[in-house]
Amino acid sequence: MEKGITKKQAENISEAIQREFNEDMLISVTQKRKIPTIPDFVQLFQEAMKRIVTGEGMTLTTHRVFLFLLGSMEFQNYLGIDIKTLAEDLNVSIPSVNRAMKQLKDLNIIISIKDTLDKRRNAYILNPKAAWKGRATNYIATVKKMKNLKDPGQQKLNFPPVTGQ
Repeated sequence: MEKGITKKQAENISEAIQREFNEDMLISVTQKRKIPTIPDFVQLFQEAMKRIVTGEGMTLTTHRVFLFLLGSMEFQNYLGIDIKTLAEDLNVSIPSVNRAMKQLKDLNIIISIKDTLDKRRNAYILNPKAAWKGRATNYIATVKKMKNLKDPGQQKLNFPPVTGQ
């Protein structure tokens, strides 16, 4: 593993280069800094969060499922978790999780898509207008792609305005 150079060593290198070229020039030697790693995070969008917090009839289980999905979301909002696992991890019944998922779909918070590996199954993504995990360029491409889908059930990107504001 390479070690960095000291300030004195950098000054010596700069002076040696100036002597070598017999010119009055400014030489700058900088040490590359290591960027600290940041734990995975999710970007939340305010309008969607207002809608989710106000709930409009959302049950406690629906809120819990949403928060669990938010914490389990993979890059580009893919939700790679099945109903049975959700029920076990949250210690609630499978019918309760099914009702919560239906409510989240009805509110356009999650979007059902065909699983790319198994066409008989549905997969889910969290609506990118609610939250996003991934690069900004991928966000823009994903939103454009979803707006161009033929299935109107998959085009529900926008949320109705939050009532009572």
